[in-house]
Amino acid sequence: MNKPETLQKLIAQMSHNTLVAEVTANVIEDLYDSLAVIKGNMDVIMGALHGLDVDVSVSTSLSRHNASLNKGLEIINNLREYIQDDGPCTEELDIHKIIIDSVSVFRGLYNMDNLEIDLKFDCMNLPANGNKSRLKRLFINIFYIAARSMRSSGGGKISILTFTKASSLVLKICDTGAGYRPSELEMQKARWLSFSAPVLKGMDAALDVESRIGTGTCYTIEFPVLIRDAGYAGFERTALVVDDEPEICEILTEYLESCGISVDIACNGQAALQKIKPDKYDFIITDIKMPVMCGERFIDEMSRKNLHGKSKIIMITGCMIMDKSTSYMEILRNKADGFIQKPFSREIILKTISELESLSEMAH
Repeated sequence: MNKPETLQKLIAQMSHNTLVAEVTANVIEDLYDSLAVIKGNMDVIMGALHGLDVDVSVSTSLSRHNASLNKGLEIINNLREYIQDDGPCTEELDIHKIIIDSVSVFRGLYNMDNLEIDLKFDCMNLPANGNKSRLKRLFINIFYIAARSMRSSGGGKISILTFTKASSLVLKICDTGAGYRPSELEMQKARWLSFSAPVLKGMDAALDVESRIGTGTCYTIEFPVLIRDAGYAGFERTALVVDDEPEICEILTEYLESCGISVDIACNGQAALQKIKPDKYDFIITDIKMPVMCGERFIDEMSRKNLHGKSKIIMITGCMIMDKSTSYMEILRNKADGFIQKPFSREIILKTISELESLSEMAH
């Protein structure tokens, strides 16, 4: 094939890819809108049933459907961010949250393919500048390549680790796939660098890839962090985080510990009740939707047993339920000192803590 023919073929392929991307974007938007309507109706139903004597099996079934719906909305929303291009703009990034959001896109598929995800943050989240949607696409591409390399072997594990190195935050993503021979690795490196270079160049970050046959492949990205004055002084307080999602507990712990707050974790309301004593915690941060014992019932039990004392209670919930002006939301507002909407950032968490600290000081 001569050069003009090759060029025409490449242009045709690019046009085809652009069309596919546009169609995919429209389908995802339609799917998100449909799920949002279902979610709104589900919130109305849950609110209407609140306080009524409903059969336990019905209540449990609705809670499970609601949890699945929330997870579906989260995945679709992540896909929306994945396909959108917000141009060359940069912002201060929460690297750990972008990792968690990217992992959530693949978690269901990983489970179906018997692939395990091991997520470990060995450092506090340090700020970096970059393009959020493009960095998320890079992470998702790496996770996809890792999954594909392990799928043929009937299972495997992807380990995601962050740690600090001098003034850098280092992300290491390793899979237990088949690995690449040296000659194959050089070709693959060229491919990876082609789609990662535009993302990482603007961040002054660097990607390195190592691989061994029969062992797997490791991708290492080193991000330079922003050097600035500390935005928050240490609070020297204690907090209990109550959530059934380990990733949420992990990132909340990191955010809180970064400003001097000691953290305990419980996976549901029942487990949290076993940890609480009057005034043991300055802050109790709880999700609403959890198995075994939900956040609302957990708070009711604390009040009934007079366990929380002067603790400030913060509820975490999805943004869609927060937008509903219902009697149910009024009930929730009367039970908590503060609300945090998902998705949240370090700044939102610490701003909420700071505001409750200020109110506490004013009361004294």
